[in-house]
Amino acid sequence: MKVVSDVDLYVSTDWGAVARLQAGVPVEYGEKLALRCIEEGARVVEDKPQPVEPVQNEITALSTVLENMMDAGNPADFKADGYPKISAVKAALGRPCTSDEVSEAWEAILNS
Repeated sequence: MKVVSDVDLYVSTDWGAVARLQAGVPVEYGEKLALRCIEEGARVVEDKPQPVEPVQNEITALSTVLENMMDAGNPADFKADGYPKISAVKAALGRPCTSDEVSEAWEAILNS
């Protein structure tokens, strides 16, 4: 369990464990010791997942896949409006992708 204190904190237990927390620095402890720290004024750190931005290599890979699909010209890979089918892109890319990612990359290709 990850805990943090707003002030420097030294916590000792009757079973011989000791915890030192520097103000504002999150520390990972076992559940029992972390609970003892909370009793002394620390609080649990909530780990919130950060949104993942696509890496430039992934964007380049998506653009490459779309360009290859365009060059191949297989009508089964495209919708009636000319946009690529997401299922075809995912299969060629080998990873999940969103329709927004595909649309953005497709527009970039068309406008280049």
